[in-house]
Amino acid sequence: MDKEHKASIDGDQWAQCVAKHGWLWTAAATPSSATLILAHGAGAPMDSAWMNDMAARLAALGVNVLRFDLGRRGVQALRELQRDPAITADANAPQVIAAALARTSRWDDGQRLDKGLQDVAALQRALKLAKGSSSPPDDWWQALATRAINGESCAQSERDCLIVHRDLDGDGNAEVLLCELYTHRGPDCVLYARGRDAQWRRAGSLFGTVSGQAEAINQALRDGELMLVPPRWPMLSIGGRPAVAIDPEPESNESSP
Repeated sequence: MDKEHKASIDGDQWAQCVAKHGWLWTAAATPSSATLILAHGAGAPMDSAWMNDMAARLAALGVNVLRFDLGRRGVQALRELQRDPAITADANAPQVIAAALARTSRWDDGQRLDKGLQDVAALQRALKLAKGSSSPPDDWWQALATRAINGESCAQSERDCLIVHRDLDGDGNAEVLLCELYTHRGPDCVLYARGRDAQWRRAGSLFGTVSGQAEAINQALRDGELMLVPPRWPMLSIGGRPAVAIDPEPESNESSP
């Protein structure tokens, strides 16, 4: 559990959440950003003397410990969650819990339980538009909802994602730039454009590596401050072969001999 998830509720709310679901929370003796989450199945129960002692020792070393039961007790906890008004009001949580209860094996066979929002209206509420951007066409939203285009990361309800909808290549047709924003580095963006069959396709990507300027970059994206900078040198196709780019050299201040 990271600080972003825990920071959204205060101490009293967290205590109520733990008590309500039958979890055990052993807080660190000193302020801590590390939390050990222990899921108990067929082995020792979460409240055994040995587990209580270990949790206390870890807390003394500055590590929070959260314990909860799986197996029969885990099933019971999930069924209780299904009746929680906050869960039933969520656009995605009920289907995740239902999928978990439907499992017959602890192994997931590579299939994620939480496949994200798969409803167009819920996606439109969750994904923000950059300033000056209109909403993408209905068929783009439908392609995202059905995963005809791969945008599963931004379909997760807790992600901070942004849409830039504008003509990026000057062909008269608007493309969609879907960006996931981070607090510690620049955004990861995927560009979607229509293919020759008029269906939406992934056309490119931009992965953020800038550190220390994340918030400024994120805010500029939110404000729609996107400038198109064409390359000075074009790509070259020799003899009809695939085009290749010219790698530019940095300009020197020294005069040529």
